[in-house]
Amino acid sequence: MGQTCTFTGSGNWPKNPSPIAVTTCSETQVNNATTIIINPGVTVNINDNVTWKANVIVRGTLILEKTLALLEDAPCDLTMTIESGGRLDDGPTNSANEILKICGQLIITKDGKGGLYDWDQFPTGITGPASIDQGGGTLPVELTSFKAQAVENAVHVTWSTASELNNDYFTLEKSRNGKAFQKFAEVTGSGTTPDGADYSYTDKNPSLGLSYYRLSQTDYDGTTEVFDAVSVVFTGKSIGMSVSPNPLRDQSLTIKSAGWNKSEVVVLNIYNLSGMHVAKWSFTADRY
Repeated sequence: MGQTCTFTGSGNWPKNPSPIAVTTCSETQVNNATTIIINPGVTVNINDNVTWKANVIVRGTLILEKTLALLEDAPCDLTMTIESGGRLDDGPTNSANEILKICGQLIITKDGKGGLYDWDQFPTGITGPASIDQGGGTLPVELTSFKAQAVENAVHVTWSTASELNNDYFTLEKSRNGKAFQKFAEVTGSGTTPDGADYSYTDKNPSLGLSYYRLSQTDYDGTTEVFDAVSVVFTGKSIGMSVSPNPLRDQSLTIKSAGWNKSEVVVLNIYNLSGMHVAKWSFTADRY
């Protein structure tokens, strides 16, 4: 039966200072474990080249200042799983070009040569949920910005990615209270790209006052990641319509509108005092 080792204390591995507390197996057995777990709240810093014959589950933080290789006898089938709340980073003093290798395949490099990914694609680290194997696995979309800005009669939403892998589409949602969100748009993703992309969408029906906008991303396999919401205050332009004379005394009247976009079609419905619909006109606004 395979041995599971769990890191329950933070520190450097395998070198001191800052020794690590490993409670479910001895330090010697870590190197022979088949599963290695880094607990939530625990930071393990790999400060020398290390080879583990194990699947790795990151629930805390794993920092790779040197090369970490996951390797077992053939057929090699090892995976690093970064769970929600977990994080993989390269540390401020990383001096290794080869950051992560799995089953002999170079997965992440710092020089962009030979690896499936370059660390520059992940400027804020790799956060879970994510799964990395010798084929590359499923890494999350790396979001670099997400903004919502009130512009005239709309809210303009923009976001950018540093890299994308198997990105099917984005979903935009909005909320008045920041708790109950409703979907209002879907934007096609860029699939897989190491260079990232810029996106935008204009909400032409924003709510007056404070609103919250939220973005989520869905992979081709249905895996969805939800990002933090942003807030925006929309005051809008004064939209209105006046009819004169009022009350109507003959068959002619003057209609003035304000606040519509130029060339926007405005529809006017007229009802009598009994609530009966008596007329309908449409016209095109000729100015803002």
